[in-house]
Amino acid sequence: LIGNKVKHVTDMSSNQLYRLIPSRTVLTNTCCLYWEGKLNIDIDWSTVFKRNLAHIKENKLREFNLKLLYNLLPVKSNLFKWGLTNDDVCPKCNTKEDIQHAFIGCKLNEPLHKYLKEILRDIYQVKLLTLNIQHLLKIDCKNNCTLLLTIGFWTIYKLIVERNITGIDKRNIASKQIFQKEVLKRIEIQTNTNTTRKSMFLPKELLDVI
Repeated sequence: LIGNKVKHVTDMSSNQLYRLIPSRTVLTNTCCLYWEGKLNIDIDWSTVFKRNLAHIKENKLREFNLKLLYNLLPVKSNLFKWGLTNDDVCPKCNTKEDIQHAFIGCKLNEPLHKYLKEILRDIYQVKLLTLNIQHLLKIDCKNNCTLLLTIGFWTIYKLIVERNITGIDKRNIASKQIFQKEVLKRIEIQTNTNTTRKSMFLPKELLDVI
């Protein structure tokens, strides 16, 4: 609800998006209540929202992050809830496909997760045993990793959308190549962009590993 009008998150202006950012101590936001209840951990939501919105300048990536935070992505549990599919089960793993499973737990994500961990280790000096829901939501995330992680999970999202249309899931065979193309495209664009905020940029050293 924006003012006295109901407005979908994808139709909001930047100022309206920033109004969604909760304070550090007051949790009145529906997405905060949802994830707090699901994860049962103390979360600095002001920082999380800034990492997902303020630190991401590309509109479609910011929209993806917003839908992620508000549990509005077209994973099977949501499609089933919305009456758009007959079940909420992951065909690969035979378990409920909610956001956490679709982006973290599903076996089809393993090749891209492995690749992302290698990049985080070699370029960002961040060593992870696994990627988890806290990395997906940018709860446990260095600010300079925000854009890379967003592009990685955006890649999974693109392939899930394609699966929903075609019935064929290519995450295990196509995600690495698509991720590389997405990164290269943005590195090319950012060379003509002036900013001093490293959290909004991908390091050029990525060109050595993709």
